[in-house]
Amino acid sequence: MSLRTRAAAAEANKSSFVDENSTAHHDALIGKRITRSQARAPQDKSAASQTQGTQAKGLADRRNPLQSIGNRNQAPAHRQPVKTHKPSAKKPAVAAVRREGMQTRRSLSRMKNAAPAKSEEKAPKESHTDLTTNLSALGFAVPLGIQKPTKPQTLADKLEAKHVLPERFDDLPVTIEDIDIGDKDFPEFCPDYAKDVYGYLFKRESTFHITDDYMSEMQTDITPKMRGVLIDWLIEVHLKFKLLQETLHLTINTIDRYLSGLTVIDRNRLQLVGVTAMLIASKFEEIYAPEVRDFIYITDNAYNREEILVMERKILNTLGFKFGVPLCLHFLRRMSKSAEADPQTHTLAKYFMEMTLTDYHLMQNYKQSEIAAASLCLARKMMDLDNWNENIVYYSTYDEDDITPCVMEIFQIIKNSPRAKFQACRKKYSSNRFFRVAHLAEEQAENVL
Repeated sequence: MSLRTRAAAAEANKSSFVDENSTAHHDALIGKRITRSQARAPQDKSAASQTQGTQAKGLADRRNPLQSIGNRNQAPAHRQPVKTHKPSAKKPAVAAVRREGMQTRRSLSRMKNAAPAKSEEKAPKESHTDLTTNLSALGFAVPLGIQKPTKPQTLADKLEAKHVLPERFDDLPVTIEDIDIGDKDFPEFCPDYAKDVYGYLFKRESTFHITDDYMSEMQTDITPKMRGVLIDWLIEVHLKFKLLQETLHLTINTIDRYLSGLTVIDRNRLQLVGVTAMLIASKFEEIYAPEVRDFIYITDNAYNREEILVMERKILNTLGFKFGVPLCLHFLRRMSKSAEADPQTHTLAKYFMEMTLTDYHLMQNYKQSEIAAASLCLARKMMDLDNWNENIVYYSTYDEDDITPCVMEIFQIIKNSPRAKFQACRKKYSSNRFFRVAHLAEEQAENVL
């Protein structure tokens, strides 16, 4: 037989041998070649692995990627659809907040038109004379004969009628203690700039203070009661997400400033404004802010991602990206430091400030620094501490007589809190984490009745 004929016969035998052998034998041949290649040249291990993957591509396509690599007889499995992300398992607490969100949305939808709602008769409140008597029992120097505190109508009149800010906060009088002198070894407290920073905040807060009654002038489809329902639910969301206190106060400030703008919001979109405002505030204040899908989940898929992002752009453009707002929490920290307040007194003042968030008219009539000063003053009275001394007057820029009307309204809110509709803040500060200051405030309020 000639050499050419032998070569042709060998090629035919080789082809039939490969066709008749099983897939397992084919893999064995591939494995032997790879093993010999690795023995001769260990440095070509990566090239051998690539060769193995290329030749076994047809087999890999028929394998289930979730099963063992060697299971070649497994029937081809269809690719499973990618599941959407859920922040976590449905814990009872989160599920309760989602149910509260649904109830909030239903409550906002079921409420009647704004005009009839605003004309509803309210429950009779305690007379101002009786409230003055109660505050006198706490130690306030309330002038006799006051029936109702008269407040200026405009912010300019309020500033002129109340107090004048010092020209410079770093020029301390002789009788005033320097509360920053002990922070010289702590650069994170910025002791060299603290006085100027807070002086700037006092002058800046008038720019962000909302004095107009936007509920009656602009947002005719929204009532103060609807705003209170939304904020009460946002307090629960804020607690479940474990966000900073600044985030909550900035959220409420963002909602009010946006609603006081030129955009008219339907009541069905009010909850969307609330969660979007909290998203923006979280991005501004938090290190690890909740994502859009977290807010979609907490609202029980009431709004989709596109709706939240569109509303975010509207709020940012309306407010001009201005979110460096002086908050009452900023002023309270400075005032508590000047008063040498202990943690329980400071927490009690924070509770009073947070209880005012659902009150639309109190937000409109008083500035952030005034609410902070009144909250601290009332907290000190309930803790049986000394009077509003000269050191606190200087750093808060408020005399006790200036904040007495605001103290009266906060005291009224605390006294009615056990019977109030909005209970999220009260439940929050009834826990041991916050020294159970809600119960402490109610006991003190009952003692002076």
